[in-house]
Amino acid sequence: MPDSQRAPWSAPAPAASSPLERLYDAVAAPLYRFFYHQVGNREEAEDLTSEVFLKAARLLDTSRDEASQRAWLRQTARTALADYWRRLYRAQSPIVVPASPPDAIGADMSSDALAMRLSEILDRLPENYRRVLKLRFLEGCSVQETAAALGLSPGNVKVLQYRGVRRAAELGLAAEPAEWGEANE
Repeated sequence: MPDSQRAPWSAPAPAASSPLERLYDAVAAPLYRFFYHQVGNREEAEDLTSEVFLKAARLLDTSRDEASQRAWLRQTARTALADYWRRLYRAQSPIVVPASPPDAIGADMSSDALAMRLSEILDRLPENYRRVLKLRFLEGCSVQETAAALGLSPGNVKVLQYRGVRRAAELGLAAEPAEWGEANE
């Protein structure tokens, strides 16, 4: 096909002149795919890819061999991804907590009423959250003991505990405001 009929994006790329350009030509597409797979968003993946190569333009030691440069670039990509997730989670809105101070929650309830309320909240949780919370907080088991008792990994126990506590707080707070208003009047 004559060059005049070839589409601009299919034209052969000119030979890369600098080590950074050669590295970019070799790893830009796989690096973009890595980011896209991790964040699931084209624009964010492009931004992360650009961020890594901008950092490489400033800091990459081009006197090293290509394998060392690729290893540095992989580590820089991992760091950029971790920074992305940190920024994303820090930007999320905080949980709204009622005006009542934490010490006052349940202070006017008898121990029987508090135990009953706790039992109601636990009963409304999914079974896996309930089992983990009972073992961890009511029976005082460690993460490892809970994991062994339930046949789970310690990491999975920590995730279930976090989600269970968060969900229990949501359930407890959803029912509490009316009761607090009555107690404060």
